[in-house]
Amino acid sequence: MKLPPGDKKFYVTVALMVLAVITVFLITHRFLSGSVVSLNEQILKLEPEIRKPRNGQFQLDEQMSKLRKLKADTTTELNNLKARLEFKWPDWVTPSSDVKPAEYFRSLHSKWRMDSTTICTTRNVQLFDGDLGFTDRGVIDKTRAEEDLRSLSIVVSLIDLLANIQVTAITEIRPQDSILTGSFRVLDNPRYKVGSNEPKTIRLVNPAFIREYPVKLGLICDLTTLMKFLSSIRQENQFFLIRDISITATPPKDPHVAEFMKEGDVYITISAAAMRFLTKEEHDEQVAKTTEDQKRFKTFSKMSKTELEQFLGR
Repeated sequence: MKLPPGDKKFYVTVALMVLAVITVFLITHRFLSGSVVSLNEQILKLEPEIRKPRNGQFQLDEQMSKLRKLKADTTTELNNLKARLEFKWPDWVTPSSDVKPAEYFRSLHSKWRMDSTTICTTRNVQLFDGDLGFTDRGVIDKTRAEEDLRSLSIVVSLIDLLANIQVTAITEIRPQDSILTGSFRVLDNPRYKVGSNEPKTIRLVNPAFIREYPVKLGLICDLTTLMKFLSSIRQENQFFLIRDISITATPPKDPHVAEFMKEGDVYITISAAAMRFLTKEEHDEQVAKTTEDQKRFKTFSKMSKTELEQFLGR
């Protein structure tokens, strides 16, 4: 069968076009495949370089992980430090829910008064105040009883230390009200002018984070015994702060005290304080108060004399 010349030309043209398309596809595929392989090879070579930390650049996940670890380590270290410095309150300081705190305090005070007197007598230490500094308490509410129980535990602990090192006499024991303490900042006084009576700087307190329980003591002993006492109060779980101390070789005017001073003895007045760190709720309250004071500081230069004295706590 012979095709007409026109049809033959048509089919030849179609066949040529198909061959051309196949040729173009094969050439393009081969070119692109080679390029893709080459590009993948280049990526594999560059990937380690891309992932390397560079100056001014870092991998965020890695750095965040380091930051979280640093924060956890710092928190652990801080908690360990608090545990070493915070006074370890005995279990009997916290009354059970089924007792009245005031009655509970009186019963514990009676017990420890007898025990402390016995300890001092056994170790030949003169204890002048058999009431351990708790006299004329009057009406004791729950808050007062809880504070007194903490102070009583501190007094008992101090008497035990002093009896162990055998001071000559404990002439005075006076538990004092607890106080909040913390850091402070020194700022320029905006009211200050050259030649004025205003101080050049003022002290602005930061939020308190510690509550101290000071006890004032009067002691008779020699200097060696005093050094033993100062060393013994800096033990873990029994850490006391020394708020102030006075030492004199001259006996006080009280003749009853003076008769116990032997040659080589000194008379010491000392304020030793146990401390606890505030709870989160207590600290948040102090933060709020301090924030308010900082806002008031902005009007410091316009305060009246009375407002200024109140603000500075004078």
